[in-house]
Order: sequence, then structure tokens, then C-alpha cells
Amino acid sequence: MKLELQKLVHATRAMDQTLVVSLITGFLNTELELKENWLGVARLAMTVGCYDLAVKCLHMLDQSKCDDTTIAKQIGMLADCGKDDGAYQSAKQWANKAPTSVAALHITGVLAYQKGLLEEAETLLKKVVKTAPLAGEAWHMLSTLQNVITQPDFQNFISAQTEKFNQLSNCVSKACFLNAMGNVNWLNGDEKSAFAFYEKSANAMRQITSSNAPTKPFNIDANYTKITKVLKDTEQSSFTSNTFTPVFIMGLPRSGTTLLNNILCSDKAVNSVGETDAFTIACDTVLKKKNSAYDLDTILNCQSVELNAIAKEYERIARELGCTESVCVNKSLNNSHSALMVQRVFPNAKFIATRRNELENAWSIYKTFFSSNLHWSFDILSVKRAIQMDNKAIEQLQTIIKIEVVELEALKAEPELVLHRVFDSIGLNYQNNHTYFHKKSTVVKTASMSQIRQPLNAINTNSSRVPKPFLELYGNL
Repeated sequence: MKLELQKLVHATRAMDQTLVVSLITGFLNTELELKENWLGVARLAMTVGCYDLAVKCLHMLDQSKCDDTTIAKQIGMLADCGKDDGAYQSAKQWANKAPTSVAALHITGVLAYQKGLLEEAETLLKKVVKTAPLAGEAWHMLSTLQNVITQPDFQNFISAQTEKFNQLSNCVSKACFLNAMGNVNWLNGDEKSAFAFYEKSANAMRQITSSNAPTKPFNIDANYTKITKVLKDTEQSSFTSNTFTPVFIMGLPRSGTTLLNNILCSDKAVNSVGETDAFTIACDTVLKKKNSAYDLDTILNCQSVELNAIAKEYERIARELGCTESVCVNKSLNNSHSALMVQRVFPNAKFIATRRNELENAWSIYKTFFSSNLHWSFDILSVKRAIQMDNKAIEQLQTIIKIEVVELEALKAEPELVLHRVFDSIGLNYQNNHTYFHKKSTVVKTASMSQIRQPLNAINTNSSRVPKPFLELYGNL
């Protein structure tokens, strides 16, 4: 069996989807006793875009024989496969059976938060920190719930844990707690203390992670003539679908991408794959080459048969992730880097770029603790470089691709004017979606989980507050 697992790993590295599916199907048909190794097998299935197959692997786990960590991972991966309701129900059942399990309470609280069940999330996460005061991640999630953070008893309770966390060596839990203390002080108007805690949190993360700087996009200017010719030829020859319209939102974290995504999804004809790497996975599995969507030579030299195969594979993955409607929104943070490949694969694709005041965007990125792999967000210089690169990428892409640009400030000030234009650009009628989008039971997995549940005019009401120390540091770079 060890040999078969090694074959599976090698097949995944080679992006050989056919062999991966064959091997995993064999494991399932023979009902192998892989125990917790089913988690790893499921992860490999996800790597090649086979989410339904991954779900079957996850269901092979016998929770009665698993420790709490394994069960929590299983439930979290079910949600990653687009089975949010199933994951939430499994978590609730687990929490009911094990009411004192910190892991059960935490994963259930997180999933409740993502579903917009904020009161339930508050109750569960408070139980976590009461039982395990050094659960920094739970403290952080509570500190992003405004109705919680304003409670004097919560402020006293979290402040009392500071000395305990200070004694810990640098770790994610400690960094989460320090960021949470920054949130508490920020809401109370103590900007100096808030900035100090945010700095400590970022410093802790810099000590335990690599810089993870954003990848620099290729230079369109230097290849302008060749790119425009290839895109024109693609538009004339490639297959387009009348039942699948892909929409790609481009923009930095904290620039309004989640807000726009949810407003679009309030239309019954729209679904979203969120920030998954569905498109790049489709490219890699068809071309059997990693990072193929970002390689300019590969982008320019792809043949029609390959482009059509990628289009079908992306649609298949999107359907497995729950995109059952005709319009499929993708808000991956790498969309500006893969936009040329998207345009080749889907000449009918729609592109929307979100922008925000640079200083406000930079500050919001820096003070937000991202659960994803955005290590560059913990360094002010890296944040500035990321913003500059994103602006440059969008400017270059606009010279060859039609992109609707949405300014966050304009969206909040004149939503009807902006959204009429955006909905029209993707072939939909705007119907005052901004007035009720926050009431829909959409699952949100980004740092905007709490804010997105508010009306448009209430979101980021204090966003213009940028502390002087940050202004000085950012301005001097």
C-alpha cells in the first residue's frame, strides 16, 4: 500500500489527473483502511480539481477512531470542497456529542461565522476561550465581531490574558491574540496602543514565516504586439458557451472584492467559486505543467484544442464547487496574473477590477490578520510593493482587455450608478441588489466575514482613520 500511495503522490506532482482519479477510485472500491491518511488522499484529489472525489475520501474516515485534530481537519476540508452546509451540520453534531471539546466548539464557531450566524458563532467562540484562554485564533475571531468587542466584560477578559500570551514564544496563536488586542484598542479610539499591538502581531508573524512576496507579473508592454495578435486570433477561433459566463474579479485584499462578489451573488443567476485556484488547477491539469496560467510562452502558444479542454475542465470544477447558475464569479487573488490565459480560454469572460484609496487599503491590509498564506501582508514595504505591482498590472491589462474598474469609494457613495454599469457589463439587470445583499445566507470565508453582513452604507465607516505612525512609515518608503 505504501507503494500505491507513493504512486499517487508522484501522479499528483505531475498533474496527471487521470492517474490520480484511477488510483483513488481503486482505494475507494477496495475500502482500504487508510485511517487518517484519507485526509492526505483527499487533499491530493483537491490538488487536481477533483472535489467530489475528495469528499468521498473524507467520508471514509471513521470519526469514532479519530482524534479531535483529525476530525476538525476533515470538517474543514469538506467546507473547502464546497460542502459548506454538510460541514456545518457535521460540526454541530460533533459539538453536541462532545460539548467540552475545544476543537469541536472552535470549528463549529468558525463555520457558523462564515454562514453569517454571528450570535451562534459568538456563543461557541466564547466557550472556546473560557475553556482554553490561550486559543489565540478564537480571540481574534471574537475581536472582529463589533457587538462583542464593545462589551466591557469581553474587553476586561481579553486584556487579562495579555501577560500569559507575552510569555509565549512567537507562534500563530500569539500573533492572533496580539492582533485581537489591536482591534480592541482601535475600536476604543486608542490608536497609539492599537498600532503597537498590530506591530507586535506582524513582527511575530515575520519571525515565523517567509516573506512570501507577491509574484511580479510579466511585462505586457514588451510583448504587446504578439499578445494582441494572439488574443485577436483566439477571439475569432475559440469556442464560447452560452450557458457559462465566467466573471473574474481582480483586486488586492481589503479593496472591496468580497463586497462586490456578494453583491453580484445576490442575483439568482450568479454563483461564486470564491478565492479557490479553480482556473489555475484547470490549466495545470490539462497542460500537465504547474503554474502554466502564469507562463507567458505557454499562454501565447496554447492551441485551440488545449484551450477548449481547459474551458471544459474549469466549468467542471466550478460545478463541483457549487456553481450551478450561468454566471460564475471567481475572485482569486491571482486573477490579474492569470488574466491573459483567462482571456485566451474564455474570450467571453468578464473582468472587474476593484480599487481603493491607497493609504486606506495599505493600512487595512496591514492591520488585518489573514488566515490565508499572505505573509507579505505583515511587512509594510511588501504591502506597498504589492499595491504598486497591482496598479501597474491593471493599467497594462487595460490596454488589451476590457476591464470594468470599480472604485470602492464610488461604490459606497453612488451604488446605483456603479452597479448598473457593472451588472450591465456581465449581461444582467441591476435590481437594487446592494440594499439586501448582506441579508442573504451566503458563506463568506475571507477577512470580511463580519463586515459583509452590514448594509453597504455601514461598511468600513471608520476606514479613513489611518494612524500617524503608519502614515509616516508608509510615506517614507
